[in-house]
Amino acid sequence: MASAPRVVARRRTQATNSIRSSSRKRSKSKSADEFEYDDTRCEECGSGDFGSELLLCDQCDRGFHLFCLRPILASVPSGSWYCPSCFANRKTIARFPLVQTKIVDFFRIQRTSQSSEKVCQDARKKRRRTSSLATSKKKRRLLPYSPSEDAARRLEQMASLATALTATGAEFSNELTYIHGMAPKLANCPAYEKGGMQVLSREDNEALNLCKSMMGKGECPPLMVVFDPVEGFTVEADKFIKDLTIITEYVGDVDYLERRENDDGDSIMTLLCAADSSKSLVICPDKRSNIARFINGINNHTPEGKKKQNLKCVRFDVDGEARVLLIANRDISKGERLYYDYNAYEHEYPTHHFRSAFALLCCLIFGASPLFHNSTSSSNLHLLSSMALWSPRMQRFLLNNNVSNFNLKKTSNNNSNIILKNWSRQGSLRCCSAIAIDAPSSLSDGLASGIRWGSAKLQGAREEMEDDAVIVASSSNNELDGFHFAAVFDGHAGFSSVKFLREELYKECVKALQGGILLSKKDLTEIEKALKEAFMNADAKLLNWLEMSGKDDESGATATTMFVGNDMLFISHVGDSCAVLSKSGKPEVLTNSHRPYGRHKVSLQEIKRVREAGGWIVDGRICGDISISRAFGDMRFKTKKNE
Repeated sequence: MASAPRVVARRRTQATNSIRSSSRKRSKSKSADEFEYDDTRCEECGSGDFGSELLLCDQCDRGFHLFCLRPILASVPSGSWYCPSCFANRKTIARFPLVQTKIVDFFRIQRTSQSSEKVCQDARKKRRRTSSLATSKKKRRLLPYSPSEDAARRLEQMASLATALTATGAEFSNELTYIHGMAPKLANCPAYEKGGMQVLSREDNEALNLCKSMMGKGECPPLMVVFDPVEGFTVEADKFIKDLTIITEYVGDVDYLERRENDDGDSIMTLLCAADSSKSLVICPDKRSNIARFINGINNHTPEGKKKQNLKCVRFDVDGEARVLLIANRDISKGERLYYDYNAYEHEYPTHHFRSAFALLCCLIFGASPLFHNSTSSSNLHLLSSMALWSPRMQRFLLNNNVSNFNLKKTSNNNSNIILKNWSRQGSLRCCSAIAIDAPSSLSDGLASGIRWGSAKLQGAREEMEDDAVIVASSSNNELDGFHFAAVFDGHAGFSSVKFLREELYKECVKALQGGILLSKKDLTEIEKALKEAFMNADAKLLNWLEMSGKDDESGATATTMFVGNDMLFISHVGDSCAVLSKSGKPEVLTNSHRPYGRHKVSLQEIKRVREAGGWIVDGRICGDISISRAFGDMRFKTKKNE
């Protein structure tokens, strides 16, 4: 990793342009199942390129390029995101009650006497000049803000801030906070700043302390937080503000930049840009913050942006501690929206205004949203799990007499002849490689008439064989009487996970399916629930077994399982092992690969899910390591053992 210091700014996550009506049109003749396999294209430009930059609306499920939205998004937003069309339908934000006692408690305002208020008023008086002659131009001093004189108006201003903080799940704080497990206060040393940091003068320090004192007594800056459908929460001046007035200090939790490189927070601010990047600090206002969090950044490298900018973001050495201040850089009229300039670093940002200048491209393996499909409909099903590297996807397909006969070539020699055939749908990147291997296979006389099966393995250049297949035929001794079971396991980083799963996954499925009773009842909801439970239990036991045995604790495996019988076929899978059904000689893919790349809708959902959990993707690999987004095992992604 480069040692050059990094600068973190902020971003906005909403779009402004309306969706072109022509791009919304879809063929009504398509079934829901066909939509699942369609490519996702941008509703603005109509292109399906740059799949990693496509963003799905959580309501209408349509795609948009990050760079096609206005304002441009720097990265995929954390949490739910709605396109401009759906944004208007969201529920209104609950306003904080305009009750003095509640506001006093929320901001922890100190109740002061009249004498102390008089001292504050006297402190605001201008100092008398010591000399009437000026031999040189003096440095302009910072001014404390002038609060609104009307107490009722100040109450409304604080209520607007409380509304925004409550809606974003943050609590009020007007100081930098140092939380255990993050950067300590001793780490905030301005001497580490590359090139040095300017020291706040004694007079300006007094003005800053006066602002802090006024805020503690309920005399807030004359600002109103408003909600804009495009920009979200923004801040407007509620009265005239003079040039060089201290608006507020940027506060929040202090942490090391290297710990937040993959943080997708929308308000991270640079605090200390050290020559040694390991000492660089950032402010994270997601949990504790003040009004500074809701003030917009602006691209001041454009004429329009430079005209809008009315604040400057400056870092000072204040009593041996780095601090970030937002200061008016010109007179600000009442009702004018506030914009500042990203720490004044010389970067040309590709947006009009957004809250993060750097796309901290993150994606991760945690979180799950399995899908259930049948031949005519599809619906989203959500599985919440603390170990959610994986979650099974299950598909159900009705079988008829024409497609219930599976014929695989059975040979008795040891020669392996591989024939690779690729196929894909027109207009889709979804494809499957069908490999026919002329190798020994297993044939059981106990299988039902019309069903034959075979299996083959190919190690290739790997040091050891990491894959395996399991087939359990239906028989009177079989726990699932009337149903056959088959599973394919694709291991990685060792064989231990596959070795465990080939013995235990079937047992967990039998237990969850109540010995086949649920399969016979054909209750799809209960079957789905049972298979999810079986997969979760198997993974939990696998993780425990890997940790206890100490063998290949980084190993993992995909799994694709099948239950077939009574004219029913149930498939559940985790990972990218492909299941294909031959219908009248035509292949049909039954599974959607869990991979963090591509522009298919499922891939985009995986990318979003992974990013929201705090990881990143490099060359199609999660955290630069693994190319699948769901799997059994992979302890390093599910525990804190290796952190």
